[in-house]
Amino acid sequence: MRQIVDASAASLEPFLIESIAPGSVVHTDAWTGYAGVGVKGFKHEVSNIKRSGSKASTLLPRVHRVISLLKRGLMGTHQGAVSHKHLDYYLDPSTRII
Repeated sequence: MRQIVDASAASLEPFLIESIAPGSVVHTDAWTGYAGVGVKGFKHEVSNIKRSGSKASTLLPRVHRVISLLKRGLMGTHQGAVSHKHLDYYLDPSTRII
């Protein structure tokens, strides 16, 4: 994981290309920032949460588990004093905050 500027395709796509092996299945929600994922060398599966009527945590359970563990780890370790300036450090797996 790492911090990105925003959720635009311009920010998401370079992160995906650097982080995920070509040809991998990338399962996302229907956010428009992911629209070009299929043409970047990935197999793109989309779950439209709004149309499905299901909870996001049901459709994308691993995403929600990782984010929940990250938030719990940051809150427990840093007591709510998390700064954007140091977020990449917090997300680095070698720092083992979670």
